[in-house]
Amino acid sequence: MEDIDKKIQNMELIIAMRVLQQENTPENRNRMLNEMMRSKFITPATIPESEAEKVRENQKKGEKVPVQVSFKVVTTKDGRRFLPAFTDSVQLNEWKEKCGITVPLKNMIMNFDVYAQYILNSGGDLAGYIINPFGENLVFPAELIKNLAMQKAQHMAKIAKQKGLKPGAGQEGSKEV
Repeated sequence: MEDIDKKIQNMELIIAMRVLQQENTPENRNRMLNEMMRSKFITPATIPESEAEKVRENQKKGEKVPVQVSFKVVTTKDGRRFLPAFTDSVQLNEWKEKCGITVPLKNMIMNFDVYAQYILNSGGDLAGYIINPFGENLVFPAELIKNLAMQKAQHMAKIAKQKGLKPGAGQEGSKEV
């Protein structure tokens, strides 16, 4: 298992979020969004034992297979459900403590693209994601995620075309740590 304390820290994003909260300017928003799009986040999930057994069997064979996971969500008073996105293990542990979570969780590492995929394909079940719910508490609603994903796709297609590559080449997803 990888050490998430060393792997996931996101200091530039944390600084950008705090600067934005102090002074909400277009320049600070753009800086924060750019950092967010480059960041990797910790997302707590549960994996049924039957799925975990599949992973173990296939790891022995050197194969990767899709696994069914259940993500923990943050539910607002009005019933909207958001995926939590933690910038580091300190924020994750604070959330666990304040929510009284004692069951073992798997920590998934996900980037913006993976969050966008889950949220936009949830059929409205997920309203977005929240970075550090008990820290900066920065909410990204599904509509904003959709717009950012479209802008990113257009930008990546333009770059790929300039380099003679296929759009979407080199994008990374999520993994368990």
